[in-house]
Amino acid sequence: MRGLVPRIPMDGASWCLTCRDGRDEPGHPDVDFIRSEHSVRSVVRSRDAALLTLRLLALAAGLLTTSLASAQSPAEFFKGRSVDLYIGYSVGGAYDLYARTLARHLGKHVPGNPTIVPRNMEGAGSLRLANWLYNVAAKDGTVLATIGRGTAFDPILGSKAAQFDGTKFTW
Repeated sequence: MRGLVPRIPMDGASWCLTCRDGRDEPGHPDVDFIRSEHSVRSVVRSRDAALLTLRLLALAAGLLTTSLASAQSPAEFFKGRSVDLYIGYSVGGAYDLYARTLARHLGKHVPGNPTIVPRNMEGAGSLRLANWLYNVAAKDGTVLATIGRGTAFDPILGSKAAQFDGTKFTW
């Protein structure tokens, strides 16, 4: 074909893409092409309509879920709640003193002013607490912990007792 020429209906015929005349007769090179192109156009139109419908449905679903699932603000989440501050060492030590001092003032600086409750979970130089914090504790912001400063390195240094990935802790 030399190029696409618009087919303008002329007495029931279509323009020929090859000869550029109005022939539409059996055996002409473009007759089968024109008829098959017509069926392709209808398939393309129906596909385009289906895609448009699908896109509109996805947009509507997105808007609906956005309006229904409005995020709770931190102040609303923490209001009236208590946050547990776990301490990886026994009562009376330096980490315990530091954590209890922090607990006394931390609640005033968190939106919603939650009550901070210090709790001790001693064992293995705070490794027991680190394992519990990584594998069991709630991950919604209601559990905080103070562990030994080198405890996060235990898995990297080859400790078999460390059941956590120190690189995935969020501080």
